[in-house]
Amino acid sequence: MKKGHWSPEEHEYLRNHYTKDGSINVGKFLNRSHRAVGCMARYLGLKRGWGNKPRYRKYAVNDQVFKTWSRVSAYLIGAILADGNIGEREFNIVSKDENWLKKIKSALKSEHPISVFTGQNTYRLRIGNKSMVNDLKSIGLTENKSKTLTLPDVPDRFFFDFLRGYIDGDGSIWYRPKKSLIIKITTGSPYILDDLSDTITKLLGIERHAPSVCVQKRHQGISTWYNLTYCGNCAANICEALYSNSSDLCLTRKKHAFLSYKNRSKRDERSKGNASKYYSD
Repeated sequence: MKKGHWSPEEHEYLRNHYTKDGSINVGKFLNRSHRAVGCMARYLGLKRGWGNKPRYRKYAVNDQVFKTWSRVSAYLIGAILADGNIGEREFNIVSKDENWLKKIKSALKSEHPISVFTGQNTYRLRIGNKSMVNDLKSIGLTENKSKTLTLPDVPDRFFFDFLRGYIDGDGSIWYRPKKSLIIKITTGSPYILDDLSDTITKLLGIERHAPSVCVQKRHQGISTWYNLTYCGNCAANICEALYSNSSDLCLTRKKHAFLSYKNRSKRDERSKGNASKYYSD
C-alpha cells in the first residue's frame, strides 16, 4: 500500500471521486489506506464522502407534533420528561415496556426502530430530528435535567394528558383490594413535584400534598430522590382526570389498576369527587 507524497494525478482523482465514492473505494483505486485518503481530503477541503452508504438513515416522523399543544403532544412531552433524554440532534425514550414505546412510536407517526439493550430487558426509541429537539427545548426541556427539573408551561386543558405521560414514565398506580388506590410519582427533582402538587390542587381542589424525601446509602455514595403520593379518594379523583379522555395512549397496566378500583364491590364505592367536572367543558 502506497505511502508518502501524493501526485497531482492522485489529487485530481480524489477531488473527482471522494464525495460520491467514499474514502474506502478511492483508497482501493489509489492503493492507499482509507485513513490516508480521509486526511488528504480534509487537507484539500473536500466534503466528506460515504460512497453509496448514507451518513444517516432517514426515518419518517411527524416533526410538527411539538409545535403546538394538544392532548397527544402533552402526553408525549410528559413521557419524554420522565423517561427520556435530549441531545443536540436527537431525543430518546427508554422503558422496560416495549408495547408502551410502540404506542409512543405510533403517536409520533414514526418509522424509527425500537432497539433493545441486550441482557437488561430495556428498550429504547431514539428519534434523530433536530427540528423536534429545538421544539422540545423551546417548551423547556433541557439536557441534564434530573436534579433541577421543573414543570413546563403546560396549558391547563392539557395538564392531565401531560401528567398521564409523566406518571407512565416516572410513577406508579396500584390498587390494593380492601385497602386503597395509590398514585406515587418518583423523581430526582423536588421542584417538579411541587409544581405538580400545586397544579393538581388548583384544577381539582385536592388538598396540597408535599413531596417526601428518601435517602439511601449506596456503594457510589448517598442517593437522594423524592416521592409525591396520593391515596384513596384523592388518587381516584386524579385518575378520573387522567383517563377520562385518554383513549389508548397510556401504559395499560396502570390504567387497569384504576379500573380495578372502579369495579370493586358497591359497598366499597366512594365519591369520585369533582374530576369529571374538569372535563365537562
